[in-house]
Amino acid sequence: MSQENRDVHVAEVHVTIVGAGIAGLTAALHLARRGYKVSIYEKNSYLGGNFGAQEVDGTYYEVFCHMFANWYNNFWHLVEEDLGLKREEHFTPRTNIQFLQKGEFPRFAKLTNSGSFTDQLRNLFSGIEAAPDMLLWSYSLLDLLSQRFDQSELLSRYSVNGFISSRPYATNGSAALQDAILMTIWSVHSDLTSAASYRDFINYGFRHPTPTLWLLKGNVHDEIIKPLHAQLEKLGCEIVTNVRVTEVILGQDRVEKIRLQSAHSHDHKVDRLLLVDRLLLAVSPKTLGNLVMTGAVHQRIIDRLPQLAELRRLRAKPIPVLNIYFKHKLRNVPQEPVALCGSRYDLSFIDISQSWVNDPRMKERTALCVAASDFYALPSFDGTEDGFDMLKELNGYLPFRLGEFWGDPNSDIDWEKSRFQSNTDNALFINEVGSEEWSPQATYKSIPNLFFAGDFCKTTIGMATVEAAVMSGLNAAQALWRKEPLGKPIKIIEPDVYPESVILALKLLMAPYAYGAKAWSLASDVPGLLMKGELAQSSANLQDMIGLSYILAFDWWKTLWSLSQELIPNTVNPSGRAGD
Repeated sequence: MSQENRDVHVAEVHVTIVGAGIAGLTAALHLARRGYKVSIYEKNSYLGGNFGAQEVDGTYYEVFCHMFANWYNNFWHLVEEDLGLKREEHFTPRTNIQFLQKGEFPRFAKLTNSGSFTDQLRNLFSGIEAAPDMLLWSYSLLDLLSQRFDQSELLSRYSVNGFISSRPYATNGSAALQDAILMTIWSVHSDLTSAASYRDFINYGFRHPTPTLWLLKGNVHDEIIKPLHAQLEKLGCEIVTNVRVTEVILGQDRVEKIRLQSAHSHDHKVDRLLLVDRLLLAVSPKTLGNLVMTGAVHQRIIDRLPQLAELRRLRAKPIPVLNIYFKHKLRNVPQEPVALCGSRYDLSFIDISQSWVNDPRMKERTALCVAASDFYALPSFDGTEDGFDMLKELNGYLPFRLGEFWGDPNSDIDWEKSRFQSNTDNALFINEVGSEEWSPQATYKSIPNLFFAGDFCKTTIGMATVEAAVMSGLNAAQALWRKEPLGKPIKIIEPDVYPESVILALKLLMAPYAYGAKAWSLASDVPGLLMKGELAQSSANLQDMIGLSYILAFDWWKTLWSLSQELIPNTVNPSGRAGD
């Protein structure tokens, strides 16, 4: 094909992307680089969605605090290869997650490189929970990694807490730690979180545990979104903000039109139908659940894909964020993420002034990004009142002069720069039990010019993360490329994991210690029960200790059998699977 004819053909391949979160922007970048004509429509005034930051009076306030794992292969490729950023210049490694009990400042408990063999002993006696509970928490993760989940089977639909509570070695302490970690990172309790999704996430982290995470050295807009925006504009992408798509209209066998309206209810200047050739929807679960239902009967997405009506089951939850700027430096605040144990709103924070070293304004003050994982515990949902409630709870853990009200000048806080965000319009997807079944694929044969992206879409990642969002954007772009290829193929980097035989061998090795820790936990409760006169319960504990030996023997031999099944085929079949 001549260059002239190729340019004509390229101009005909027009892709409309709805949603400028990191999923939509990733898809846009890879498609535009290959010659597709890309138009992006975004409801916010800023790009990035949940991965974005809003500018107010010269200061950028991120929607959420972001942490990046070692194994986020596609995210790191986007940052390092596509945007040309160096990890060492734009990110800083952190090896710990800190835990703080009320009244114990500045004594923090540290969880170091979870999953690392060399840090197991240190974590065991970290003081986050009793040593037996810490060991049982680690073993429960290893046990979870050894499981295979078939979502078509009802008995495979475990929550994380349901899985842990079904194990004879479980303790309240080990379950409580797991619940605290899930609430801190994803704002969802362990009795709701899908065990299958969480298994995939920890499987990848277990393979690359060091360091625990990476933090940006500046705000996400300056460090990532701004250079990404610049590249898209250089590639000729049309980017329109402050507009939302309220309707998707199908023709005979494809999407034909979308309705655009102003994102502001008081502005009626924008209300038009737009013809589309190929449509990529990179919006939130709630928005997508509504869009598939729009249009006249026989012109709706669900008329061709009735299974997508289940999208309305997917839930997302806002995480209120409080950005607090102090007038000076607070002493003894760690540089790693901190979870406040037992806090009313499940608070956690990151000292962004210690990570945003690329921002010279952070040198002389402390700035904390505080997240409330328990949105529904906040009493009023009203800006500064909720923000001040979070501040009062934070002040019970960290010493600083708070003042009597939001804006009190007799305070250590710079109120002009501090800001509360309810994030009701930027909810975080919840990986609940069953959500894997309801999540959409990148595309379907029934509507060949329609594509989906977002951290809730089907990927190999499982849990809602920036890596899941980036991979979903790549999945959608790749699916479009396969139907109408331009340029080189779009590659997706799958995370690597330990072979299942390694997981089973480690479980086999740790099983006696885990059941010993459970016996230790039961035995340590007996003196207290006897002092309270609870003879029946103390007797039950002793009986359980005796029964554990039989359960251990069964579990150990069962694991040994599974390991032998994994190893024996490898001696015959290099693929590691019989019959491949």
